Amino acid sequence: MDRPLDRRAAAWALLLLQLAALVLFGRFLQDHDWEWGRARCALLAALALATILGRSPARIAAGSRVLQVLLAIAALIALGVNARTGIETIVHAAKTSEIRLDQGQNTLRAARLLLRGEDPYARGQLLDLEAYITRFSQRAEVGLLPGAPPPEVRPLAERWWQTLDPGARERLLPEPVPPSAAANRERALYGYKYGPILFLVTAPLQALCGPAAVPLLQLILWCAWMALLGLALRAAGVGAGGIALALVAIALEPNVAANALYQSASDVWPLAFMAGAVLAWLRGRPVALGLCAAAAVGCKVLPSALLAPLLFMKAPREGAAFSWAAPLAALAGVLVLFVPFALWDPLGLWADLVLWPSAMRPDNTHWSFYASETVRAAARVALLTALAAAAVWLLRSQPRSAAVCFRWLAAASAAAILAGVAFHNNYAPWFTTWAACAAVASAFGSSESASAQAPAASTNT
Repeated sequence: MDRPLDRRAAAWALLLLQLAALVLFGRFLQDHDWEWGRARCALLAALALATILGRSPARIAAGSRVLQVLLAIAALIALGVNARTGIETIVHAAKTSEIRLDQGQNTLRAARLLLRGEDPYARGQLLDLEAYITRFSQRAEVGLLPGAPPPEVRPLAERWWQTLDPGARERLLPEPVPPSAAANRERALYGYKYGPILFLVTAPLQALCGPAAVPLLQLILWCAWMALLGLALRAAGVGAGGIALALVAIALEPNVAANALYQSASDVWPLAFMAGAVLAWLRGRPVALGLCAAAAVGCKVLPSALLAPLLFMKAPREGAAFSWAAPLAALAGVLVLFVPFALWDPLGLWADLVLWPSAMRPDNTHWSFYASETVRAAARVALLTALAAAAVWLLRSQPRSAAVCFRWLAAASAAAILAGVAFHNNYAPWFTTWAACAAVASAFGSSESASAQAPAASTNT
């Protein structure tokens, strides 16, 4: 019996099973959204555990030239179908001015408010209409009721959303009388919920091409994301066949294209910069790593904050040493992005980016909707403790395998989702993308970054 051959066959079987499970998981999420919180979270937890434990029993290679060509063609077709979705969305937005998801709508309006000299994070800013509608009782408790009769509130909100008329906003979210700390804090919760990079980049482009700027930027960031993932896998020692297989799996996971390219979910922005940060870490470029991490946080704090351990880890290449350049560059980048808005309205920025996650209520896409407050708190402490322990282990062990980095990002993203109060489909690529990269890097990659090796040393050439 040829045991090495048996191990390679088992490695292929495990890899294909892992990638198929991620694609099927994404399709389950598409078909079972609201009211399926327990099942969705249970599957996420099971797949995260499988990602942590699912190490390949052997290194494999797409050695056949025919197989490599077939995988490359499959990747081009799958990515091309996704790109077509993005192009069709751009055309749709240009013709109808419609952006299908509130995240993209909020970014467009934040950009327009910035161009007229307003702070998208300011107290009294109104960009999160969903929160405005669902938090009526909380506003009533602090005396922050709209200055219009109840039948006029929804038409007034529609008018504000279409025209950005300051008068409509002031009637919907007036100054509290008498002022109080609780009312000021509540009034600060309805501004922009993402980082400033999105509206800073969108502002000049939307002035040129209107609402189509949002899906156009989504497509550009998606292209950058896919390219950087491919380069990161290459830097992890994965050859062309393995990279193509990973991209096929990512493209077939429907939440990637459906949310990033069809709807306008903002998660594509931080994920693209996170892929750039991982590539910089693998190649031993600490300044680029720090700047990419800062840019990711400047798009969305979570999942970008999960890059923090990489800032203090040595690159997985021969002779690499820890450098303070990465954390210092990250800190400088975050300060440059956020300090102007912190000076503009500190309470507004703090409320929108820091206080808001704790103010969110569980919805039925998440297991916590069905649990008591005590159970939710205990589970959240356990998950965050496990996350902190895993981060400490990473920093102490300084693993040299790129697959460990991918596993960390996948498992940590899953833990962050499970510790929250909602599991919407735009969160799925936080996990599935890194889990696919972890599976491929474990099976195809080398134990050290390919940047420390000659190109011919790849296991997949």
